[in-house]
Amino acid sequence: MKLKERIPNEAVLAQRIEQEIVSITNEVRTEVGVLEADYRKYKRHQKIAIVLVIAAFFLPGLLIEVFDFLGDGLLALSFFIICFVLCLGFGLRLGIMGNEITKKFHSGVNRVLYKKIFTLLDLTGRLSEQKEIDFDYRVFASLGVHSDDEAKKLLEKHPFLKSLQTNPFDIQSGYGTRTLHVLQQSELITERFNRTRIDNAFDIEVGNSNLFISELNVKLETGSGKNRSIKQIFTGYFVSFDLDRTLEGKTFVSAEGDETGFGHRSFFTDIGKKGVQETKLEWNQFESKLHVATDNETEARYVFTTDFMSDLYLWWEGRKSHIRISFIGNHMYMLFPDGRVRFDSTIPRINEKEVKEYLLTIAKPLLHVVHLAENVQL
Repeated sequence: MKLKERIPNEAVLAQRIEQEIVSITNEVRTEVGVLEADYRKYKRHQKIAIVLVIAAFFLPGLLIEVFDFLGDGLLALSFFIICFVLCLGFGLRLGIMGNEITKKFHSGVNRVLYKKIFTLLDLTGRLSEQKEIDFDYRVFASLGVHSDDEAKKLLEKHPFLKSLQTNPFDIQSGYGTRTLHVLQQSELITERFNRTRIDNAFDIEVGNSNLFISELNVKLETGSGKNRSIKQIFTGYFVSFDLDRTLEGKTFVSAEGDETGFGHRSFFTDIGKKGVQETKLEWNQFESKLHVATDNETEARYVFTTDFMSDLYLWWEGRKSHIRISFIGNHMYMLFPDGRVRFDSTIPRINEKEVKEYLLTIAKPLLHVVHLAENVQL
């Protein structure tokens, strides 16, 4: 039985979650409850750290007032240096010393909740675990560390420095590398980018095929200092779904107004060029807002069943976001924006309200993705 027959919409999903929320919350408490007090303490310290770091950079203005008051330039400069070092030092220490507890807390919450989501949706799924990374002594070079052994000794003496290690979710590790490799194949982002954040990733069985989903944030950062500029390109979920057969052509779906950074747009710039062209699927309501382009119209008509177009349109209409889909080779790829994704975070405290809210931010998009995957006629 398909998921759409078991859970046809978000209302039924919310009802299922409501029925189980007490036991789910208790499971979260059992898994990470012992860390909650320290986690919340660290979050308070983090706010203090931000204030201290900001204060350190306001000290130059204070220096003038101190100089006028003391009438001694050397004494005023000494006062400034001491205050700057104390504010910045304590601020940075408070800001990073609880990172390990935070990671363990969020990791534990995700382990419980993703497992429960898969169970609630009657799906077989697996959350990719965060992987340990090798020591990189270069991170500590400024502290006089010049080998892995020296780095390990330093970390044993000062555990809070572990947070300075390379982010295990970056593009050099595990599912981060997998996500960016598959993203390149999808042709869903063709404009230049140089900053990515990749968080929770998981695999799900849909029929006899595999569905891979990853939380993704993509940016382009240029310049430095006052000339530094950051362009937000995408925040949300990236999806890859294995098809039962390999397509001969390429087919793309984009939303009204989405005109940059998308694979098929390059074909539209060269009038008369043979390749991907916008095509009509004889459903005016769909095509007025969501556009299909393909270099194999026969395949496109076969892929886009009435159920697929209906589910896609109804989901997109309520969001008004620039959803992107491509069918290339033996995969369906998808990017759909979602500002509710909590990168490197889960819940602020363990209670039914917070657990339910976070659970729904994951379960709702997953429900729609699986509905679409089930309707792909390949």
